[in-house]
Amino acid sequence: MKSLLYIALCAIAISCSREGITDLPLIEENLETQYNSIDLDNYLAKPVIDVPEGTLFYQNIPYGENQRQVIDLFLPKNFSVLASFEPLGIVLNIHGGGFMAGDKGVIYQNENDIYQYLENNIAFISMNYRFIEEDNPDSLGVLKCFNDSERVLSFIQYLSNLVNISPNNIFIKGESSGAGIAQYLIANPVFSSRITGVSLNAPQSTYDFLKFNKIFQEFNFDLYQYVSLANLENRVINFYGGSQIEQLEDDPIIVNNRVEVSLSKTFNTYEGTLRIKAGNEGIPYNSLGNLNELLHHQIHAIQIYNKAVNAGLFVDAQIPYLNIESNLTELEFILESINQ
Repeated sequence: MKSLLYIALCAIAISCSREGITDLPLIEENLETQYNSIDLDNYLAKPVIDVPEGTLFYQNIPYGENQRQVIDLFLPKNFSVLASFEPLGIVLNIHGGGFMAGDKGVIYQNENDIYQYLENNIAFISMNYRFIEEDNPDSLGVLKCFNDSERVLSFIQYLSNLVNISPNNIFIKGESSGAGIAQYLIANPVFSSRITGVSLNAPQSTYDFLKFNKIFQEFNFDLYQYVSLANLENRVINFYGGSQIEQLEDDPIIVNNRVEVSLSKTFNTYEGTLRIKAGNEGIPYNSLGNLNELLHHQIHAIQIYNKAVNAGLFVDAQIPYLNIESNLTELEFILESINQ
C-alpha cells in the first residue's frame, strides 16, 4: 500500500525525536489518510486455531512497512449482527522474547482462552513488533519495540472505523518483555484511559538496568560486574541504542533512553484493573544464577505490586514469596475486567 511509506516515515520521526509519547496524538489525527482505507478482506484467512463457528480471522494486517509490523485479528461469530450494538471489547496480546525473539503466534497454544474470548463476544488481537538486532544494532534499540506498540493502539483506533470494536475498551496481556510493553503503554496518558486492564506475566519492573543494583541489593548485585562476567556489555548498551558500555552513564541520549524505558511512571494516570503473576515461581527466592532468573525474579513482581498498591490500585496477584494467591484464572480476570 503506497501510503505505508508515510507510516514508516512517521515512525522514524517519532523514534528519532525520542518523544514518542507526546508526538503520538499527531499520528491519530490523520489515521484514514495514513492507512489509505485498508481493505480487511485482503487479509481474511482460515483460522489457525479452533474457534467458534462463524469467527472471522484476519491474518498479518500491516500497521507499518516492516515485516514484523503486523497483527492478527479475530472477530466473534455473528459479528455482522453484533456490529449494530455496543462496540466490542478487545484483548490485545503482546508476546515476550527479550525484545529479540518471539512471535504473535505463540499465544495460539492457549487456544481455549481465545475461544472463550470469542464466545463472550470479545475481539482478540495478537501483535508482532520489531526486534533489537544484536548483529545489526541501531540508534533506537528497545524504543522501536515500544513505539510499535503505541502504533498498534493507534491502528486499533483506525480499525474501529472499519469494524465495530472499541478502542476504549482494550485489555492487554503481556508475557515477560510483552508485560514490559504493557506497562509502558499504561504509563502513556494518551492511552491509559483506553486500557481497561492489564495482565502482567513474569514481568520486569524496570528497563533502566542500573536500577537493578538497588532492586537486587540484598544479593550484592552490581550491573557492571554482572554484564562483564556474562559477556553482556554489547547486549546491554545496544538495548538503549548505544555502542559502548561507557555510554550508559556518560551519553545524554543514552541516559534519556534509560529514563524513558524505566517504567517509573507506570501508574501515574492508569485507573484500570491489574493482574500480576510472578515469574520463576518454582525457583528459590535466593537464586540469582543466570540471566533468566535475573529478568524473571519474583522481586520484579513485588516491586510492581507495591508500586501499584501505593498508587491506590486494586491488584489481583500471584506472588508466592508474599504468599499472595489469586482466586481467579487469567481468563476469568480478563472477562470480568472487560465486561464490568
